[in-house]
Amino acid sequence: GGGGGGGGGRLVRVGDLFSEEAKDVLFDVEVPALAAPTDRFLVGTLRVSYLDVAGAELRAEEVECFVARPDEVAGADAEPSVGVTLQRARVVTARTLLEAREEADGGRFEAARARIGGSLAYLRGVAARAEGGGGESWDMAKNFVEDLEEALRNMEDKNTYRSHGTKVMSGKAMGHMQQRSAALEEEGFDDECEEGEENEAGAAFAAKKSKFSYANKNQRAMRKSAKTFFSQ
Repeated sequence: GGGGGGGGGRLVRVGDLFSEEAKDVLFDVEVPALAAPTDRFLVGTLRVSYLDVAGAELRAEEVECFVARPDEVAGADAEPSVGVTLQRARVVTARTLLEAREEADGGRFEAARARIGGSLAYLRGVAARAEGGGGESWDMAKNFVEDLEEALRNMEDKNTYRSHGTKVMSGKAMGHMQQRSAALEEEGFDDECEEGEENEAGAAFAAKKSKFSYANKNQRAMRKSAKTFFSQ
C-alpha cells in the first residue's frame, strides 16, 4: 500500500512474484505548491507486505519516498525519465489493445483501427526517443509499436480478426499489464543463446532476438530446458 502527504492511500495487489522477477507500478501524484524550494519533499510512504515462501513467514518493508522540488529545472533533470515514459507507454499499449478489441468484438472495426492509430503516433514518438539509448529500453519501446502494428494487420478483415487477431490482442494486452511473458514460442525467446554462444540462424536470429521479453534470465533458462525436453 502507499499514501501521500495529504492523507489517504492506495492499495495495489501485485500478485505472485517469482525469484528475480520485478514489476513496475506507475503512480500519478499531485503535489502542493511550496513557499520555498527543497531537496527532500516527502511524496509518501511505500509499505510492502508479502509472504516470504523461502522463509515461510510474513514480512513487511517500508520506505519513505522523496523528490527534489527546486525553483527551476534545467539540463538533464528537465528531460522526462526514460523509465517512467516506458511504463506509461506499456500501460497505453495494454489499454489500447483491450479497448480496440472491445470495439472490434462489437463489429466497430473503423473505431478499433482509429483507437490503435491514435496510440501508435504517441508510441512511435516514445520509440524514437528511446532509440538513442539503445539496449532494453529501445527493444521495449519498439515492441509496443510492433504489437499495435500487428493488431492493425490482424484487423484487415473480419475473418482474420476472429480466427487470429482477437486471441493475439488479448494475450499481448495481458502480458503487458502483468509484465510477464506468457508464450513459450514468444519471439525474442525462441532459440535464445547465452552471451558468447553462436547460433546457426545467423542474421535472422539476431533480428528475432531484438524482440523485447519480460522473462528474466532464470526463466529463459528454464523455458529453454523445457523446450529441449519436450522436443525430444
